[in-house]
Amino acid sequence: MTDELDISPEGIRALIEVMAKPIDFESLESEGLLKKEGAWYRLIKPTDLPGHVSRKIIAIKTDDSGAFAKFESEKPYQKMKERLK
Repeated sequence: MTDELDISPEGIRALIEVMAKPIDFESLESEGLLKKEGAWYRLIKPTDLPGHVSRKIIAIKTDDSGAFAKFESEKPYQKMKERLK
């Protein structure tokens, strides 16, 4: 994924596809990439997160014990994806 935003119709459809993909938090936790801590997820191996997961990070905080993230829901993007069909 590049830093440039593709605002062509194809680029927007591709972004909606990525954002509509659900995050399997249970799998990511079992792989040792994330750990649920309250309303946040501890980022244990952030560079190993799948692209669609990294793309959905909407907030990050840090403290002495590490970095934490919150993620955007896929639900609004799934609705958009259905409307584009």
